[in-house]
Amino acid sequence: MGCNTGGPIKMKLAHIDSGQVEAGSKFTLRVPLMFGQQSALYFQDAKLLAAGELNPNMPYCRLTQGSPASPRVIEPATFAVRSVDYDDTASVSTGQGPGVTRIQLAANAQQPYSLACQWPQGGPSKDFPTTQEIEGAIGAHFTMALQR
Repeated sequence: MGCNTGGPIKMKLAHIDSGQVEAGSKFTLRVPLMFGQQSALYFQDAKLLAAGELNPNMPYCRLTQGSPASPRVIEPATFAVRSVDYDDTASVSTGQGPGVTRIQLAANAQQPYSLACQWPQGGPSKDFPTTQEIEGAIGAHFTMALQR
């Protein structure tokens, strides 16, 4: 099951199947993003959505500010991946929760952000989203350059 079937966004990375998001990878924001009064921004199927609009059968990513000092409006920039954590706590403890891939991004020390990608609770998969699925969720807003 891929996020790009029938969608407007096509994969732009060569050999993405063999790649993995890891420290040193780069995410480039292509368009400005505004948090407004929201504490998080949700991306799914290359769209920016409200939490209540998420499709329960597709993976999504949730972008949050890593610090209260992080700007509420994010201008296009390249963000370095500082770290990637794989959290399967909910899946292991209850057998029900999805695996969450947490990607720590920063354009500079004053602009940390966290991008958490996962399948929805009760969705068709409890696995960690693949790199292709992450790209499918954020593809209209970010491009990814994986560390190889």
